Amino acid sequence: MYHNPASKLKNDDTKLQITPIPVFTDNYVWALHNSTDCIIVDPGLAGPVLDFLHQQHLQLNAILITHWHADHTGGISDLLRHQSVPVYGPANSAINGISHPVHDSNTITLLGQPFSVLAVPGHTLDHLAFYDCNNAILFCGD
Repeated sequence: MYHNPASKLKNDDTKLQITPIPVFTDNYVWALHNSTDCIIVDPGLAGPVLDFLHQQHLQLNAILITHWHADHTGGISDLLRHQSVPVYGPANSAINGISHPVHDSNTITLLGQPFSVLAVPGHTLDHLAFYDCNNAILFCGD
């Protein structure tokens, strides 16, 4: 059961929401969604994500990966077994499942929203952040 209310993004025309999906004891997978489609950020586990998608009647549209740690990537393969979707993540990484490697200063458009890719090495050498340009929201992992 998800008790956290979704936050509406500033761009009301797109009616996108951000919903935290609790995983492990102290992590969240982030769901960015409209009424039908969903982008998942850093799926450490697939089960809670699949439950959320089912409960909200959402179709998985894409996965964003910020870095290689298992608590951010552990659910990729299970999610892809349920549905083949693009997985965006660090180009120099050995993360299994990345189908769309991205680099610093790339821009990707998902659910009608442009996301700038930012290299933010530090936590890991290939760490990325995804910046929602229209709503000034940063998905940065740890």
